[in-house]
Amino acid sequence: MSIVDDVRDLARVEPEAMPIDLQTVDVDNEIAASFEIVEPLAARRGIEVSCSGAPTVARADRRGLRQVLINLLSNAMRFSASGAAISVGIDTD
Repeated sequence: MSIVDDVRDLARVEPEAMPIDLQTVDVDNEIAASFEIVEPLAARRGIEVSCSGAPTVARADRRGLRQVLINLLSNAMRFSASGAAISVGIDTD
């Protein structure tokens, strides 16, 4: 339930209400944490989720990055057929 509450909190965030907190973020950890949150839904639908090309670290707002990743993955699963494969690719250019 705490994961669901975290996702709901992230969904309620209004852009004006939260300042951007730039910091050095381990992108691999944020992707892994986001995958953990959406994994139960992916498993129920038989969808495989993977990532390639992720940088080790980046300057980003950790909470915003996680919100974007969760939204991206959730939407991809919502519009993918059962048994599909979703791949997240990150380009540093």
